[in-house]
Amino acid sequence: MKWTGTIACALIATAALVSGWRHIRAYRVVGSTRYQLEVCAGALDIVWWGDSETDGHYNGDWDFFIEPRQGAWRLFVFPRGWPFAHEGEYQWTISTPLSLPLLIALLPTLWLWRLERRQPRVGCCRKCNYDLTGNVFGRCPECGEATAPR
Repeated sequence: MKWTGTIACALIATAALVSGWRHIRAYRVVGSTRYQLEVCAGALDIVWWGDSETDGHYNGDWDFFIEPRQGAWRLFVFPRGWPFAHEGEYQWTISTPLSLPLLIALLPTLWLWRLERRQPRVGCCRKCNYDLTGNVFGRCPECGEATAPR
């Protein structure tokens, strides 16, 4: 689980850094509704809208675009009116800075890494983690902690 969190944090941080130079957009049109994911200027935008005036164009595949960055940097600053949800006649948008999902993934990941470090290994001293293989004296020679003789 800690490696999954580490990889997720690395991907989110990479997306945030790349979005400082590039605007990454993926969208799909189904009928008269357009679904769009954007990563730009340190933020993630999820948008879907419909247009009653379209001809009902259907495209089942996702289209991807990478363009030069547009707009101000939003990595650590929440967009105005955050959490932003605009409901127009046929539009709904959610926008969040990438620092928020990064923080949500980072905190439990750090906790899992710390938790593993605190658990003593089998056959080692609980206090200093010194290898006690072959110790018959009942004390750790490194720190003096009392241990069960082996």
